[in-house]
Amino acid sequence: MPPPSQHVIALRASATAIADYLRYAIYSILFLRGVYAIEDFMVVNKFDLELLIATNEELETYVSSVLSQVEQWLMSQSINQVVLVIVSKETKQTLERWVFDVKALEPPPGKLFSSESLEPLSAPPKPDNEVHEEVRSMLAGIRGTISMLSDIQEPALCNILAYIKDDGQDIVADGWEDAPTHAIDMDTATEVKLKKAATSVHQIQATVVLQVKMGAYKYMQELNRKKQSDVYRFLLRIRCWEYRQLNVIHRAHRPSRPDKARRLGFKSKQGYVIYRVRVRRGGRKRPVHKGIVYGKPTHQGVTKLKYKRSLKTTAEERVGRRCGNLRVLNSYWINEDQIYKYYEVILIDPSHKTIRRDPRINWICAPVHKRREARALTSIGKKNRGIGKGHRYRRSPRKATWKRHNTLSLKRYR
Repeated sequence: MPPPSQHVIALRASATAIADYLRYAIYSILFLRGVYAIEDFMVVNKFDLELLIATNEELETYVSSVLSQVEQWLMSQSINQVVLVIVSKETKQTLERWVFDVKALEPPPGKLFSSESLEPLSAPPKPDNEVHEEVRSMLAGIRGTISMLSDIQEPALCNILAYIKDDGQDIVADGWEDAPTHAIDMDTATEVKLKKAATSVHQIQATVVLQVKMGAYKYMQELNRKKQSDVYRFLLRIRCWEYRQLNVIHRAHRPSRPDKARRLGFKSKQGYVIYRVRVRRGGRKRPVHKGIVYGKPTHQGVTKLKYKRSLKTTAEERVGRRCGNLRVLNSYWINEDQIYKYYEVILIDPSHKTIRRDPRINWICAPVHKRREARALTSIGKKNRGIGKGHRYRRSPRKATWKRHNTLSLKRYR
């Protein structure tokens, strides 16, 4: 049975709107990523945005032929994806995949056609201004995403792939030249999903998959995550032997884990200091003479007592007492053996002019931040106190709750 005329009109309008969106999105990506020069484009006003259309005849012919076929597939509701691939011209390596997932919206539940006519009983068509607002938001999202990406430093080419439905599986559409999928290994890639846009018939979702080149800090971070590897175990063993020969608290010329130190606020400039400290592992015996507790039976325990706070807070307090003129910023684990745990503590000199003039760190120069590690104001101190953000930290502390439930308050009139 042929579809009703109104449904055909809505389907054709939806297919044209999606094809127009894809056209402007592809041109914006190709220009902003530097695949084509500014001379190959012309600025037009569309969707209340300044968008680009191609003046390069070869590019315009290629994109128009692709989108005309895509529009036919949208009419038949047989297309799943349109993928814009950016490939290195020299190495043929896939640099980016801009994936546009196209989904046909399900008709409303219930009776599809009336008994008197063949017109579908569907929801009213989506207003054009709402469709344009969603498309405008998606195009702005593409621009914003590209502005945060690093530039492509090598000559690049582009390719457009289309996938249609065939027995529930996505395959390359018939009649087109077979091309490689240009897949990117997700272990070394980053995926970013953008906003959705929808007409009364179709919905489109844009996603970008980027090939990320790991920098030096990223390599160090991945190495620290694999502490059971042969390389890292050997490195820890050698460093642990070195730390045992040094004083309990001593100054380090540079952080042992630069990536971790930088994530916690360290900067390699004047006013920042790194101190290394070791803390004996395990619990603590109760400090009573001859192991005798003169008191209630509930307080008789001497051994197997657990410290309420972590050893990292002890390390911060000991370094803070040693360096009274410095402020403790943060700390991190570096090593451990059967007897000790070793930490590095980041300290800041509040009297140094470089610190006092830096608006990003001069907050720590205020007097209220003196001995902040002793008052559990560092990150590990707040963690031990149960202070944080999110659904896990909405409950009040257990001790405060117990005290509130077991305290009888009798107020008298004065």
